[in-house]
Amino acid sequence: MTDSPDPFTVGSGSPTATVSLTGSGAGTFTLSSTGLTTTPLNGTRCWNTSNNTASCSYTISNVACVSNFECIESGLTYQNLNSNPSARNPLYTKVSGTGFAFDVVALQSDGSQATTYTASSGVTVELFDDSATPQPACTAYSGPLASQNITFNSGNAGRITLPANFVLSNAYRKLRCRVRDSGVAVSGCSSDQFAVRPASLTVTSTGSADADAAGANTTATPRASSNVVGYNGTPQIDNTKVVAHTSAVQNGVVAGNFASANVANGNSTGNAFQYNEVGYFRLSSFGVFDDTFTAVDSVNNDCASGFAAAGGKNACGFGNISNTAYFGRFIPDHFAVTAGANTPACSTAFTYFGQDGVSTAFSLTAQSVSNTTTQNYTGTYAKLGINTWSNFNFTASPLPPGSVLSASATAPIGTWTNGVANVVAQHIVGRPSAITAPTNITISAAPMDADTVTMPVTAVAPASAFRFGRLFVANSYGSELLALAVPIEAQYWNGLAYQRNQLDSCTLIPANAIQMRNYRANLNACETHLTGAGSVANGVARLNLSKPGAGNSGSVELSVNLNAANGTTCNSASASAASAATTPWFGNINPGARATFGIYKSPVIYLRENFGNFGN
Repeated sequence: MTDSPDPFTVGSGSPTATVSLTGSGAGTFTLSSTGLTTTPLNGTRCWNTSNNTASCSYTISNVACVSNFECIESGLTYQNLNSNPSARNPLYTKVSGTGFAFDVVALQSDGSQATTYTASSGVTVELFDDSATPQPACTAYSGPLASQNITFNSGNAGRITLPANFVLSNAYRKLRCRVRDSGVAVSGCSSDQFAVRPASLTVTSTGSADADAAGANTTATPRASSNVVGYNGTPQIDNTKVVAHTSAVQNGVVAGNFASANVANGNSTGNAFQYNEVGYFRLSSFGVFDDTFTAVDSVNNDCASGFAAAGGKNACGFGNISNTAYFGRFIPDHFAVTAGANTPACSTAFTYFGQDGVSTAFSLTAQSVSNTTTQNYTGTYAKLGINTWSNFNFTASPLPPGSVLSASATAPIGTWTNGVANVVAQHIVGRPSAITAPTNITISAAPMDADTVTMPVTAVAPASAFRFGRLFVANSYGSELLALAVPIEAQYWNGLAYQRNQLDSCTLIPANAIQMRNYRANLNACETHLTGAGSVANGVARLNLSKPGAGNSGSVELSVNLNAANGTTCNSASASAASAATTPWFGNINPGARATFGIYKSPVIYLRENFGNFGN
């Protein structure tokens, strides 16, 4: 035992003195006095106030110089929470698989730093999962995740940095530090909690990443993998990091949700993801991320906002650190038609049954399941060939018996641009098997591309008028000294009878498409020949036979080759092969008549004039 001060004085004006006695250890000591300059008359006597006896025996017990412990980030100033409850002693976010350390501070009962505390053994630092609710008492934690032993010496002034790093391979939302000195039975837990997060996420897909017709992927499951046990967070997608294929018009949007990661392996799978564009996409860095797993730290700014470490703090967020592989190919969900105008083949008012050229102009749009335009459906990613009539699955209604809708000799035109094609397609509505009254017919489409993307049958233009036509050639006669008009008339069935089709100004009956045969009497081949353009105007074609001249009376049979060349004709003084008018809308029976010169002087056989009184 030692005393302080040493020596000390009592008596001679100082009847009392205070002396501090320090024992070398716990035990019972007997007090005595030596080296007195004056010996008391009655010797040295003791009074023990702890038990109010005159005994000089004094018992010293072990009394710890520490009352609590705190864990704090290295480099930060310790804050006494007893005197300043609103202050903090933070512990920052850590990264799984990466070593970390912090400081341990020994505290006195008033919360101040125990600067004289020393311990050569028996001090353990432990880390516990603190996710349980309610939070246990500090002494109640069991099963530490990691621990290490530390010592304090007089030079530490009650604060040391862990001599070795903790390395945790798993992830934890909340950890708490506990420090125990078993020699004095004192434990203290950190006032702050901290998270240990995965370093990154890896984004992959199980199976083929090709989308189905709805733009969704039901056979492949997107997976965000941390490969860190304990990670049970929910990754998110940052659509600003979605990057479409090269040459794409725009980046699309990925919809869908990841499930919470499996805590056993740290992997999360996606549920029915959809991409609202066509082609491929990938996710650039941090396109899949989690910035909520570290919420225990981010709420107190104990991690750096975003995905980059800063200010000595790890980032709160984490995700894929490099571009993912491409996902796809994605296709539209359906097509949509915007009806346009129809243009009849013969005039602005009608088309003949069997006539090529009635056209429909409309817009075709490739769309997602939510009816937005998939603008990347263009170039090689547009799998519907616009110039192939059969790709549109055109239909017509109502069609009379025997009538069939077929392709025009002219292919459809149009180009895919930003997911939209402005199409002009021409058609033939076939000639019915029997005469038919004028009919308004609507042409519809249900296009289907190479990926079987299609749509319901939809009208591409308003109904268009169709007429059942025939060509009529009447007998004619006149003087051999004059040219003779050949009466050719375009007619249609009005529901009761054939009548001149005065709206027809499109038909052409070339002079060389009319056979001339069976010459009779004094008229020989090519003594008369056909002239005129043969263009129909208001339903009538204007053709003439030249005058054969005196002595050349007789007749010739005329027959119009509607669709196939046959026989000979005379368009000059020499005979030539007759061509075809190519007018299938007038059927397949060539109309004919006879032209007669000089036999009848007048077309009037009998003429009588009647006279009478009209009125009063």
